[in-house]
Amino acid sequence: MIRKVWYMIFVLITVYLEIMYDSTWMLAMLAFELLLAAVMFLMSWYLKLHIRVWLDMKVPVSAKKQTFEMELHIKNSGLLPVSAVYTILECENRSGGCSEKRIVNESVAAKAEKTIKISAKADYCGKMVFSLKKVQVSDYLHLFARKVSCEFVCIINVRSFSLYA
Repeated sequence: MIRKVWYMIFVLITVYLEIMYDSTWMLAMLAFELLLAAVMFLMSWYLKLHIRVWLDMKVPVSAKKQTFEMELHIKNSGLLPVSAVYTILECENRSGGCSEKRIVNESVAAKAEKTIKISAKADYCGKMVFSLKKVQVSDYLHLFARKVSCEFVCIINVRSFSLYA
C-alpha cells in the first residue's frame, strides 16, 4: 500500500511540474508513468495465471521431538520471472492445540520450479496439519498483488517412537 502512495505522489509531482513549466518532456514522463502503472497491473494478472504452489512430504510420518522436513514447491510456467511469491504456511497440532505461522517470500525464474525445504518439529503425538493460508504474487514494482487460489493441506502423523530405530 505504501508503494502505491509513493507512486501516486510521484505522478502528482510530475503533473504539477508539467502544468507549471508546460514542457513536452514532462508530458512524455507523465504518459510513461501512467503506462507503466497499467503494464504493472496487467503483469500482476499474468504472473498470477502462471504460478502454482503446493506442499509435499515424502513420508508423512515422524517421531515425537524429531525434526522432519517438508517441501514447498513453487512452479512458474510463464515466460517471465516472478520476483515475489509471498506465502503464509500455517502449522497446527491437533493434539496440543498450538498453531504456528511461517512466512516464505521467494522468487522463481521463468519456466522453472523452485523447492524450499521447511523444517519442523513436533512436541506432541498426534496429527500435525500444514496448510497454505495465503499465496500472493506481485509485480516487479510491488504496486499490485494478486492472490493465487491454493487450497492445499498436508497431514503428518506424529508417533511416540521412531520407525527407523
